Amino acid sequence: MTIFNQKLQNYADIMVNIGLGLAVGQRLVVRAPVEAAPLVRLAAASAYQAGARLVDVLWHDEALSLARFKYAPRDSFAEYPDWYADTLLKAAERGDAALTIYAFDPDLLNGQYK
Repeated sequence: MTIFNQKLQNYADIMVNIGLGLAVGQRLVVRAPVEAAPLVRLAAASAYQAGARLVDVLWHDEALSLARFKYAPRDSFAEYPDWYADTLLKAAERGDAALTIYAFDPDLLNGQYK
């Protein structure tokens, strides 16, 4: 294992075991960009090792967001996927742990507002 991979594993373990304080039998919802997949996979493995019942990952893809801003009708921006809101609401009602990883390009949507 490389030094970087070991540090990434250590970071995943710290997020799960200290940052989240995940309880045995608790579910975990992870929201993350697809670019963070290596870290998310390590965090999921760490969560299962800590006794997580289920790790559910909601991926975000910046390229899809940019495509929407470039090509979708402007009146569609008031719409939000029902399944996404329902998933987060149910997770909160169950008391699931939640982990969000942000790694977004701050200039991604520059110039997309008309």
